[in-house]
Amino acid sequence: MAALKVFLHNAMVEKGWRKVDLARATGWTNTMVERALDPRYQSKVPALEKALHKLGKVVVGRTVDI
Repeated sequence: MAALKVFLHNAMVEKGWRKVDLARATGWTNTMVERALDPRYQSKVPALEKALHKLGKVVVGRTVDI
């Protein structure tokens, strides 16, 4: 979960987006954006995926043998 939040933050920096830009793109309130970026708040994965998608990113998961 923390990694997705870091990816979201990094994507926002990369695009030059502020929190208000993310709120407009996703239709979220300011509180929802704050929670999405808060590492202590347990966000839902689909919500973070939606936000990342608005920033032109896609979440891809996989496992790797070690």
